[in-house]
Amino acid sequence: MRKLFFLAFVAIIGLSSCDTPVKETKKDLKEVKVANLYTISVPDFMKEMKNLNKDASLQYGNTDTDVFTIVVDEKQQEFVTAFKEHGTYDDAKSLLENYSNSQIESFKETIKSLKVTPTDVKEINGSKAEQYVLRGVTDDLEAGYLVSFIKGKENIFMVMSWTTGDGIKKYDEAFRLMHSTFKLL
Repeated sequence: MRKLFFLAFVAIIGLSSCDTPVKETKKDLKEVKVANLYTISVPDFMKEMKNLNKDASLQYGNTDTDVFTIVVDEKQQEFVTAFKEHGTYDDAKSLLENYSNSQIESFKETIKSLKVTPTDVKEINGSKAEQYVLRGVTDDLEAGYLVSFIKGKENIFMVMSWTTGDGIKKYDEAFRLMHSTFKLL
């Protein structure tokens, strides 16, 4: 009976700790420099990966906790030219708005029941930015994302962090801190 009680107690404690937010501070982060483009600081619990996104210039994650971050960068002029050729670039909107709108539209094609919520972030380390929290279902799993779009001098960047289930609540602060460290070189 005592053994059964102990196992139940351990299970309850284990389950309740799953909802505890991960509190990261800048001292828990390691700075990564990518080419001569940017730096970003990632949590110590994330390691460099190679197979998350073929277009990403940075790929970090932790498969044990299902937490991942990538950075995709594109030349601004190539993006504008391609979208104007396809008639999907809106001259009434900024480059950043066009880019974020196009990326969110592409998420709608792959993420079911997508809910998009903008944050109040308009700048990251002196660069114009837009940031969104996305929730939806992908590969039959609930997923949560924090996505920041950042305008550089010649490039435009997408920083995307994601996790499964309710992990977005747990890792929200860590994701936001990580995104806030993105800095152009």
